[in-house]
Amino acid sequence: MSFYNSVSNTTNASTSLRSQINTASTSKQRVNDVSCGSILDFPFEMTTSKGDTAQTTVKGAGRIFINCQDNQVSGYGLLCASKYTGFNTKETFEMEVQENYTVKSLATAFSKMQLDGTQYSLIVNKPKNTKAFQSSQTNNFTMKALVINTSTTPFDIVSGTADFGASGVSDGRPVSFKGVITFLGNHKADVAFDGKVVSVDLLTGKTSVK
Repeated sequence: MSFYNSVSNTTNASTSLRSQINTASTSKQRVNDVSCGSILDFPFEMTTSKGDTAQTTVKGAGRIFINCQDNQVSGYGLLCASKYTGFNTKETFEMEVQENYTVKSLATAFSKMQLDGTQYSLIVNKPKNTKAFQSSQTNNFTMKALVINTSTTPFDIVSGTADFGASGVSDGRPVSFKGVITFLGNHKADVAFDGKVVSVDLLTGKTSVK
């Protein structure tokens, strides 16, 4: 789900860029922020809470490099680094995410786009029960031709694949696995690893083994 959330950051960046492009089109004025070859920096920070029992804060910054074809904005490169920290009734947690994506517009104003690139994350969970084990895990994703429909809410990854690998320690034991995510559209995906395929609902997180 952290992977899905980070892709959400990319679609949010596209939404912001789309708004600026629409403004330029409506006003018939050149907007430097979306001119060919320009660079956009966007810091972000947000905290969500559930009473005094749970809280998550995300803070980071990204940089967008505007690409053009025939003097029209055709896509962009995205570098983004973010850090999540928080707690709930059972644990505290930290997650660092680094992303390097190339986004290509497939329809007017990025209403559909293709995403290729890589994502790295490190997740650390520290139980409040001092007798329990701390867990940590690194994850690597390589996205290949993800086609994303951003005109829907929430957005939908309609096709493409993501190779992934993970390693770390859980409950005091080492873990390591790798596999492939195949996106099917309608917020569904198949995850293949360890010789099996698991169907995943990307909105609810519900899974079933095929």
